Amino acid sequence: MPSSDDWKRLQELFHQACALPEAERAAFAKAQVGNAPELMGELMAMLAAEAGATEAVQAPLRGLVRQISAPAPELPAGTRLGPWQVDRLIGKGGMGQVYLGHRADGTYDRQVAIKVIGSHDRSPQRREYFTFERRMLAHMQHPSIAQIHDAGSDGVGRLYLVMEYVEGTSLTRWCQQHKLDLRERVKLLLRVVEGVQHAHQKGVIHRDLKPGNLLVGEIDGQAAPRIIDFGIAADTASGSDSSPEAAGTPGYMSPEQSTPGMDIDSRSDVYSLGAILFELVSGQRPHGAPTTGANASGHSPLRPSERIDTLTPEEFASLAENLRTAPQRLRRAMRDDLDWIVARATQPDRNLRYPSAASFGEDLQRWLDGFPAQAAPNLRLYRARKFIRRHRGGVLAALVVCLAILAGLVGTTLGWQRAEQATRREQAANRFLSDILTSVDPSMSFDLDQTLMRRVLEKASERVETMLADQPEARASVETTLAYTYRNLGDLARARTHLESALESATQALGRDSLPAQTAIMELASLLTEQGELARAETMMRDNLDAAYRLSALDPVLGPRMESRLGWNLHQQGRHADALPLLEHSYEALRERLGEEHQRTVDAAQNYAIGLSQNDRMDEAIALMAKITDLQARLRGSDHPQTLALRNSLASFHSAKGDFAAAETQLRAMLEALAGQHGSGPRMRPVVEFNLALTLSKSGDPAKVEEAGPLFRSAIEAMVQQSGPDTPQAVTMRRLYAGWLADSGKSAEAREEHAALLASARKVFGEGSPALASLLSDLARQERTMGDRSQARKYAESALALLQQQDAPDEDALKDIEALLETIDTGTQAPH
Repeated sequence: MPSSDDWKRLQELFHQACALPEAERAAFAKAQVGNAPELMGELMAMLAAEAGATEAVQAPLRGLVRQISAPAPELPAGTRLGPWQVDRLIGKGGMGQVYLGHRADGTYDRQVAIKVIGSHDRSPQRREYFTFERRMLAHMQHPSIAQIHDAGSDGVGRLYLVMEYVEGTSLTRWCQQHKLDLRERVKLLLRVVEGVQHAHQKGVIHRDLKPGNLLVGEIDGQAAPRIIDFGIAADTASGSDSSPEAAGTPGYMSPEQSTPGMDIDSRSDVYSLGAILFELVSGQRPHGAPTTGANASGHSPLRPSERIDTLTPEEFASLAENLRTAPQRLRRAMRDDLDWIVARATQPDRNLRYPSAASFGEDLQRWLDGFPAQAAPNLRLYRARKFIRRHRGGVLAALVVCLAILAGLVGTTLGWQRAEQATRREQAANRFLSDILTSVDPSMSFDLDQTLMRRVLEKASERVETMLADQPEARASVETTLAYTYRNLGDLARARTHLESALESATQALGRDSLPAQTAIMELASLLTEQGELARAETMMRDNLDAAYRLSALDPVLGPRMESRLGWNLHQQGRHADALPLLEHSYEALRERLGEEHQRTVDAAQNYAIGLSQNDRMDEAIALMAKITDLQARLRGSDHPQTLALRNSLASFHSAKGDFAAAETQLRAMLEALAGQHGSGPRMRPVVEFNLALTLSKSGDPAKVEEAGPLFRSAIEAMVQQSGPDTPQAVTMRRLYAGWLADSGKSAEAREEHAALLASARKVFGEGSPALASLLSDLARQERTMGDRSQARKYAESALALLQQQDAPDEDALKDIEALLETIDTGTQAPH
């Protein structure tokens, strides 16, 4: 009877042998344990059982393949497939052959991959698979997914699909060759997870995710993964499944994929992602799942810790060296966070896995940021340890002070009490959010429209007061999160209610200078800016900016974020010269602390670029906006809401510089992309629609100028419905629309619109604002055009008085109004 150590060795040898071709397994077994007959017999029996089980699953599929896909002859170099030309064969698969090729007419100068389904495969079933793959890939646009270029059929009936040719190596090989450490590997996988989630949002499940289908190359010196081969993917939206038999790769495929006829959903891809993570961190290919659904219940989830338990000290030291991670840290990561993350992703029962690729990716990001994994059990010591690691500087500083005062013991006790308090607060928040989110059927979470999100948020809002009544800090954290989501959905009233409550709870529990309170202040002031309460928001941020920077040990970016939002507030008031230094300083601080790719840095860069554009530095503004737009498109995709926001700003810059054709093309493409989006999509649409109207109105083309009118009205109506009439955006949009009315010869309507704006402008900008002076100047010109010189002079003198009251008045604006007053007296045409 083999000993415990022998069984561990057999398990290791069994998995190594399974990775070899079947014909080589016996020789491998003999070389490893040929001098131990008992172990040799056990190993060969295990391999025979595995081969028999694999045959039971694969035999029906091989039979089908033999019937409909006999090997097709290799196409010679130079073969034309439509406008594309074959260079050489680079791969074969069950769905056809793949060739390296190029565009024969020279209109596209990059190499492409051409998948060919030969003339012998013209069965209706195979053509249906081909049509499915073509339709499916065309809907996916993401930097982590290889793109489709063309598809068609040649003169002899060969079907072909032309795709982006990805020059790279498999994910695992890339990590080995570049000696990536543990964090770098997880970051790279997180990029893949984002691509998988994008496919799921389009209704597509890959079903064969494995390192070989994740190719990594370099773009601008950065690792860029690409997901390839959707040949056996499933379409969840239509219920179509492009591979009717069990399909996937043993070790990476989920247990339910082993059962023909069993429904497959996106959690199958989650299993595969977990198996890939297992290999990335343990250095070993995952063992295969059971081959039938009946046996799946007895299958255990993958755990990296079980892998390292089988290693000798020398082997473990080698693994740690390959991962460029200290052995003790690697062992701790595998036994804690990564073990729990992998295990949850690879649960045999898919109901116990992460409900989506996005939630799996969220736990990976939490691990990278030093927060407890959602998959982890509620272990107090573990969560306290995570708290101390995240706030190492603050905790050590507190301990030093306490040791100096209380001779060590009291300080240490106090530090642990604080850690435990933080742990309890975090547990309370986690339990609350878990209770809310699990009360909704997880299968609904893929819908992504506002109905589901509002249902979840409303339920959370109902329970927050009772469930977290005795946990004010946890309540502040949850209410801030709820407010952020409501704001993204355009419900500013509910967002404000939650932020005011969060601020009250945090102040009551921890004081106004605490991190939760200052975070709530920043978010509330930002919301007040959006709602038009500019003066109050400015005061809040100025009064708390120093406190936010003093919290840099706990949150090093809170101060720069608040400074950026203060700059944006001043920009909204029309105080562009005052805003620019704040916007520049906050952007540089965030870039230094977070790097250029972080979303908060990108947000600050966008604000700074807009500030540059308003200070007559348009070339610098366009260069910076183009840079961050390209970066965001590479990281998140060209149609991601955050990328679209940057594209909108860039198009506006081009319009402001007079390049109306480029701006129009970009804005029309954005409206098309926004049409199918939920969440922030509808909220962004009025802004893009308005910018398109503004661009058309400046184009000089009479038909386009006329087209601008309905677009103006539609955008303003939607914006007022979202945020109310008394906001900076609504007032600015209505003012520009009034200008279009005046330029279009609709003077009476323009005067009526201008006059109606006065009350809103006074409420939004205040009596002393340059923005109000600008509106009064517009009104003066309008009254001059209509022949009412007395009313025109009244408005012009009010505008002049407002500007003269400024500490640093705009000299050009003063000269314009003085010239306007002259024309009112002389009866000449007013300047514009």
